[in-house]
Amino acid sequence: MRTFLALLAHEARLLFTWALPLATAGSTLILILVIETGSPEILPLLKTDPGLALSMADRLVLRVVELAAPIVGVLAVSHATSLDVDAGTAELVGSMPRWTPGVILRRAAAGFLMLTLSLVFIVLAARLVTGLEFSLDRPFLALPPSVFLAGLGLVVSAWTRSHAAGLAAALGLWVMDLIRPGMCTGPLYLFQAGRPPCCQTAGLDLCPNRLLLCAGAAFLVALSSWLYSRRGLSR
Repeated sequence: MRTFLALLAHEARLLFTWALPLATAGSTLILILVIETGSPEILPLLKTDPGLALSMADRLVLRVVELAAPIVGVLAVSHATSLDVDAGTAELVGSMPRWTPGVILRRAAAGFLMLTLSLVFIVLAARLVTGLEFSLDRPFLALPPSVFLAGLGLVVSAWTRSHAAGLAAALGLWVMDLIRPGMCTGPLYLFQAGRPPCCQTAGLDLCPNRLLLCAGAAFLVALSSWLYSRRGLSR
């Protein structure tokens, strides 16, 4: 167990880029600004209808977090399969014994851990700064679309050996699903938790949607591991 944790910490150090804390800080600032803008409508309701006020606050926070967290996830994970090529160590890695699936799986796990910690920071910082007592657990409904998009970035990066291609694919789907809700993703609609009912994909509840996104993320990570192994690191 100690060896695994040490390997996980090593992979996290390799994956870390300054884009991750910058995206986390930017997401936190945006969430705080949105809460401060919307709080004049919510705060008076705390005295007359606390249940409605907290429900409005939860939806407002979840809507922002569900948009921001996938970007943080993509920045944290999508370059795991292109890391050695980007760092110029592909020849060194290629000279080692045959690749094992644990490399990509550990990198994905480290990236998802950094994503979760970033989400914890965003939620806690926004609550402490604004003083609005919104739910602390509902924002984590944004994790499934985040890991799904990160998995998509992994697959494209593994196939093209390019971090930029992985970023473009994941963020492109993010933009398309934002502009045309559910048209490209169908039951894998990314923003179903924070969107009003009129924007949710018809015929699919939130729980199956989140489960499908988690299953899709697991498949994409496995596929990226297989692609990384089959294609190797040679140019």
